[in-house]
Amino acid sequence: MVSTKDNMLVECHPSDISWADYLIDCELAVNTSDLHSDEYSTEDENLAQEERNANKRIEKHLNTNSVIKVRAKPWRSTRVRNNLYF
Repeated sequence: MVSTKDNMLVECHPSDISWADYLIDCELAVNTSDLHSDEYSTEDENLAQEERNANKRIEKHLNTNSVIKVRAKPWRSTRVRNNLYF
């Protein structure tokens, strides 16, 4: 249940709906798994090496085998997809 007036919630509150309806919509969004990224993390040496070979690892993770994968969702904007999947 969303029961806070966090600054982010307040700033994102659309003016055309009530606060109560907004909180209901926020709670629905939080509890609807189709809206969330499918992601997983693992310690996989082979995946990490593939990323190193393809120059897809940021410098602070070059010496680790930690890998985080985020699956594409059809609702993502082109801008977000281009930033996630370079």
